[in-house]
Amino acid sequence: MKFEILKITRHQDDKTVKVRWRIRGISALKVMLNFWKIKLWNYKEVLEDNQETWYDGFSTFYLGNDGLIARHVLDKVNHLYAI
Repeated sequence: MKFEILKITRHQDDKTVKVRWRIRGISALKVMLNFWKIKLWNYKEVLEDNQETWYDGFSTFYLGNDGLIARHVLDKVNHLYAI
């Protein structure tokens, strides 16, 4: 699994930080069904062959007066499969 931050923006007017992110990887089921094809030691090659699944999401972090995260809202998650 690989976690990627695609974009981060800070908004002073409503004290929020907005993050667009993606989690990429190969599902355990796909590894079990295709274990003879997937060489985990050569992970980059497997990803290039479109064997991966990913989740795209958008999170909003609301900051308190102390500057720490007071609340996290997960606005959207898209689950995408490679074909």
